[in-house]
Amino acid sequence: MSLALRSENVGVSVVDRFTFYTLAFFERLNIYDNALLSRMDLYQRHSCPSG
Repeated sequence: MSLALRSENVGVSVVDRFTFYTLAFFERLNIYDNALLSRMDLYQRHSCPSG
């Protein structure tokens, strides 16, 4: 019996975290704002614990 983590379990955790922070990013966007998506002030790196 192996005690190693299965890669499928680790992958789901990574995808869930990515999805959570991606959703949070897009929820902060105002679709009626004329600003470009490349504005870095919309994404605050310090708010992401994995960054």
